[in-house]
Amino acid sequence: MAKFSQQFLKSMSSPGLFEMGVANLGDKLSDMRLRQRQTRESENIQQILQANINNPAKLQQLAQEYQIKGNAAAAAAFQDAANRVTAKDTAGQQRGVQGGLTAITQAAARGVPLEQLQEGVRSVVAQGGTQADIMSAYKAGVELAKGEEPKIIQGTPGTQFFTQDETGAMVLQQTVPFKDETRQEKNEAFELAKTGKYTPKSIQDAIQPNGTIDYSLLEPIGDAVERGNVSSSAEKRNNTISENATKASVSLSRNRALQQSLFQNPEKSTGIVSDLRTSALNLAGLRDAEEEDKTAFLRTRNTDIINSLPPGVASDTDVRIFSQGFPDENASTQEIMRYLQAEERILAAASDMALVSDRHLQTQIDAGLDATMVGFENKKQQYGTIMQKALRDIEEQTAANPENATEIEQRIIRQVSEVLGFVPKFYR
Repeated sequence: MAKFSQQFLKSMSSPGLFEMGVANLGDKLSDMRLRQRQTRESENIQQILQANINNPAKLQQLAQEYQIKGNAAAAAAFQDAANRVTAKDTAGQQRGVQGGLTAITQAAARGVPLEQLQEGVRSVVAQGGTQADIMSAYKAGVELAKGEEPKIIQGTPGTQFFTQDETGAMVLQQTVPFKDETRQEKNEAFELAKTGKYTPKSIQDAIQPNGTIDYSLLEPIGDAVERGNVSSSAEKRNNTISENATKASVSLSRNRALQQSLFQNPEKSTGIVSDLRTSALNLAGLRDAEEEDKTAFLRTRNTDIINSLPPGVASDTDVRIFSQGFPDENASTQEIMRYLQAEERILAAASDMALVSDRHLQTQIDAGLDATMVGFENKKQQYGTIMQKALRDIEEQTAANPENATEIEQRIIRQVSEVLGFVPKFYR
């Protein structure tokens, strides 16, 4: 220890080494002060950002101010936040307008005069809708009330229908599809989900009743820059959740098309139950299976779906109706409609599981962490609790104020969407 002290004292007594040590110490102190100042600036920017997170005009102003100051990173952060809030507000307004117009169409179909829908009309106009939109929606409801037959292409598969134009030339209008083509199309959504190129929400929204995809609705997933990875086990489980959710979305799209058909033609319920079962078997890949395998699958399908969901996603009545399985072939129109409505809410919740999983992983990735599925079950339970509360609030507030039913539902769902990070599928 004495030897070390002497060497140390000797080195400190050397002018050159002493000056070097002081210089190094000064550099370190300068670096430390710089880091502290940068940290304080970063924290200050974050506080300003959070304080104005719902004010796109202020965020835009801040972006310009920091750009002038020469802080390009802060300017970019404020500009990005402004863009996100603006896009979110625009999308919310569009959903609000569409929801209001749908309510007007449904009211018109029930025979409610337009002058009694002024609350809904004001809500649509306030969110950017036009009088032309309102009149178009009301007219659509009036047409539904007339029970007009939907246009259906009938004929032998492969049959082509032509019309003659003003020059006398024959123009192809429609081709009756082959059944095998329809069956192949139903797998399109699953294959698309496996690519990982598009957001789960946009894939779900792009699914058509026959299983085809409206590619104009797909939203690419942005490239991840300096973010965490997803473990192979988490990716595998997320893919399974996504596949099941996509199947639920296809079934949900088919469900809504059947509800619309039955609403337009209440007396034509024959074949709808058969269509439901055939669609379920096709999605499961059991179209050509033995009859006993089909029966076993259909017996457990709905129970399996219910067991995969957290409590609270649907009312006890809906769960009971859905758990009993498909109605009998000779079921009444009212029984079939009750089943379709119960199935719609539960399939919508099953579709949302992909979005819950995606958001669970994305939150970790954005934080620079290696994402896992730890905590996902808790997120599912939170989803069930939120949806249960939303359903209860909508029912209670609508019962107390029925004339504002549409506005109440839209307001509550906006709140739910802000908490979940996405609009629940049932309300899209």
